[in-house]
Amino acid sequence: MTMLTISELAAFAGVSVRTIRHYHDIGLMPPAGRDSAGRRIYAPSDAVRLARVRSLAEAGFTLTDILEVLPVGVSEVDTGVFTRVRSRVAERLAEEAKVISGQRRHLAGLKSPELVGLSDGNAALFRRWREIGVAEEFIRALGRVWVVYRTVFPDTFDDGVRWATEALESAEYRVLLRDVSHLWTVEPDDPLVVETARRVADYIRRLDEEELRRGEFPASVVIDSVMEDIPPALIRFNELVGQLTGTEVAR
Repeated sequence: MTMLTISELAAFAGVSVRTIRHYHDIGLMPPAGRDSAGRRIYAPSDAVRLARVRSLAEAGFTLTDILEVLPVGVSEVDTGVFTRVRSRVAERLAEEAKVISGQRRHLAGLKSPELVGLSDGNAALFRRWREIGVAEEFIRALGRVWVVYRTVFPDTFDDGVRWATEALESAEYRVLLRDVSHLWTVEPDDPLVVETARRVADYIRRLDEEELRRGEFPASVVIDSVMEDIPPALIRFNELVGQLTGTEVAR
């Protein structure tokens, strides 16, 4: 009977010598024989088994699956066992495919670092904010706010994104959001702070109760998450709006 060295067996099966040694270590291949020089040698049946192990592994069978289908010492695959295990592997791969598909969709939405921790809806929202001229510093702060919001209030997060997106349909809201964002670079005593606060307060007063409820934001969590980064002018602005309307504009 023609015997094969480990190098010849590796070449036959299209795997590396290291892979064969690994298969020995984990029990996929039985212990090899030895020639007079102490080298590992293999029979043709070993080559057949290795080819089958490799085929099953490439099809997604795990070590446990392969040993169930092709136990060490068994040369032929049992049809019933193979069919049962194959169905189990197919179900597992289908579930993994769903996970990978979701990961790909999420990856496609991660077009910039600021979107890490957020949803696809935020990508469109950030893009729209930039289109209307919202200040970059303000957008970065809002990004951190939304990450906190999504983490702490996952059940209402999508509703918050939807509200913020729909609010942009109002030309008045777009102008106010842009103007508030540019308070980032002014001094607290700048007349723009008071003037903008009055305009925002007037806008809030004209909203009906349903719209106010939809626009509610977990203000304490929001403020805590970015307080160290909020400039004094915006802190004063928020306080002024609170005094004028009895609410906080931490949105």
